[in-house]
Amino acid sequence: MERWHRRWPDASWREYLAAGESESKLNAIRRYTHTGRPLGDAEFVHLLERETKRLLTMQKRGPKKRAHREERQDTFSFG
Repeated sequence: MERWHRRWPDASWREYLAAGESESKLNAIRRYTHTGRPLGDAEFVHLLERETKRLLTMQKRGPKKRAHREERQDTFSFG
C-alpha cells in the first residue's frame, strides 16, 4: 500500500474519482471486459504476455492453417 499512497495521496485520489470517466473510456472498458483482453497500450500487453507466457493480443479468427501433408499415405505391411 505504501507504493499506492505515494502515487495517490488522499487528495489526489479523491480528485481523480471526482473527475469521472469519459464515455469513450467507459466504452473501451466495456469492450475489453466483454472480450476478456487486457486494456492497455501495446507495451503493457506485451509485458503481460511475457509474464504470463500466453498470447493476449487479438489473433486472426477462423481455423488455423494445418501443416502441409502428403497426399499419399505410406502403407505398412506385416508379414
